[in-house]
Amino acid sequence: NLSISLKDNDRAGLVVSPSSLNIDEHGSGRLRVKLNSQPTHTVTVTLSSGNQISFSPNRLTFTGGEDGTWNTDQTVTVRGRSDSDCGNEEATITLVARSDDTKYDGIRKTIGVKVNDDDSPTITLSSSRSSLSEPSGSATITATLGCTSSVKQTISFDHLGTADEGDDYTVGRPMITKHKTSGEATLRVVNDRIDEGSSETITLKGRTGGYTDSSNLSISLKDNDRAGLVVSPTSLTIDEGESKSYRVKLNSQPTESVRVNVTENSDNISVSSTALTFTTSNWGDNQTVTVDTEEDDSDYSNESATVTNTATSDDSKYSGKTKNVRVSVTDDDTETPPDPSITSINPPLQPPDTEVTITGSNFGSTQGSVSFGSDSVTDISSWSNSSIRCFIPAFASAGTVSVTVTTSGNVTSSGYSYTITGQSPFRSDCEDAEDCPGEEKPKKGGSGGGGSEEGEGGGSEESEDSSDGGG
Repeated sequence: NLSISLKDNDRAGLVVSPSSLNIDEHGSGRLRVKLNSQPTHTVTVTLSSGNQISFSPNRLTFTGGEDGTWNTDQTVTVRGRSDSDCGNEEATITLVARSDDTKYDGIRKTIGVKVNDDDSPTITLSSSRSSLSEPSGSATITATLGCTSSVKQTISFDHLGTADEGDDYTVGRPMITKHKTSGEATLRVVNDRIDEGSSETITLKGRTGGYTDSSNLSISLKDNDRAGLVVSPTSLTIDEGESKSYRVKLNSQPTESVRVNVTENSDNISVSSTALTFTTSNWGDNQTVTVDTEEDDSDYSNESATVTNTATSDDSKYSGKTKNVRVSVTDDDTETPPDPSITSINPPLQPPDTEVTITGSNFGSTQGSVSFGSDSVTDISSWSNSSIRCFIPAFASAGTVSVTVTTSGNVTSSGYSYTITGQSPFRSDCEDAEDCPGEEKPKKGGSGGGGSEEGEGGGSEESEDSSDGGG
């Protein structure tokens, strides 16, 4: 026998191309499948994989023989499946052959498939309320991921608004468990006592690893504090010679120390403190100001005054704030004041438009009026309870007139005789002494000669008249 060895170059197997796939979620790719050698019996190839992908068809049939399909590519379309997570995924397609051809039965082939995730790794913030108010507002902040994460995510916040985190509000950090897309945290208003304007804005930006920062979430925060002085009471009624107090504090916490200057607009009252100092700590504590009234014995009328409290501070909300206290002083003197009385007018015997001093009592401390006969005084230099300086009316006629003083309470004194001498510079009807009796020239007196009898007689008569006038 002659024996020759024959080496076969055919091998049973599955030919798949390409050897791997790279597709997107919602995308697709193609595989080409055929047999590596002619089978002796029909071969059926079944395809399987996980949930990340799908394919069509999932079963292929190859025949043998000269007209068989074993050497012809059959196409399998592979599609990526959408999910809610953010990561790319790996999948495996397993091809298994079944046949009565023992060389093919049980042959396996695996193909790797990478699925690129098309979900957006974003963070979206939302709030259960768009506006909050002091003192106790709150809102639920929800952070939503654009896709799930395979690990727990904790959302941090950037605080970008005019409201200060910690001083004006607090907020937790939303926790999002793995394979979930949202988590919640509570935002609470802090009831501070600082005047920060009518409204502030809370602005949050969310961030966490592997995700794009969120857009800003803004919430309006209404402030309920107002800078101002709190004065109590705002009016005082005090008996003359007595005292009463009022209290002062600030309405809101200042950002800088505040000095309150205390001033009064009357000499009849005085205050115990001319300045009060409030700090960021004692701003809400009352400080007391005592108002004392002066005792007078010459004024029979009630009086009024104002105590002004004015704030100065580097805190612009407080600088210039003012609060007044009205003070009414009840006079304790006799209800019916004594009548005014004139005791003298000096210098005597003066012409019109000359300043004189009227001395007496009970004129009162408040200016009233003076009359020389029927002429009212229009020019009063000073007025006190016992002395008045004024000018004789410029149009007054020469002669003896009755001078009266009328108090501010409309009580008039008895008349006091006063002789106005000389001619008024404003009168034009005084041609000579006969027209203006007050301008009579003094009678001459002599020591001898023919004029002695006339002089003695004139002197005696003049003395009598003077005596009568004085009486």
